Amino acid sequence: MLMTPLNAADGDLCGRTGHDHRAVSAQGDAASVSTGRAHRGHDPVGRPVEREIAFDLRSLDTVRLALRTPDSSPTAARIEEAINKVACKPVAVMTDPGTVALSITATGICSPAHVLGKIENIVVEPEQRAPGW
Repeated sequence: MLMTPLNAADGDLCGRTGHDHRAVSAQGDAASVSTGRAHRGHDPVGRPVEREIAFDLRSLDTVRLALRTPDSSPTAARIEEAINKVACKPVAVMTDPGTVALSITATGICSPAHVLGKIENIVVEPEQRAPGW
């Protein structure tokens, strides 16, 4: 079996895995992992991930909102406009056709969780794709 590194979102090596999903050996700050142990999650291709990384939502100054399907139409621009309209000031900016950056600091609300709660139900219609695309 070919072993490949399994990197965490923070860039640290958190394990090694191969095509056999049960073969995992954790390294670094995480405890060692044994075969057959219940897994906390899986990476995008289905390999088990046993290590949690430190993440503090409150430490974010900016939250990036990514479109599931980026397009060349103005969908991200409409999201930017809708958020800024609700906030009554410029707090969001389209950084590319698939991403909108939301400045937590500019909202005047100190909690990113509260900011996300205020924008989560904003309705923006995506651009309709042509049939066959």
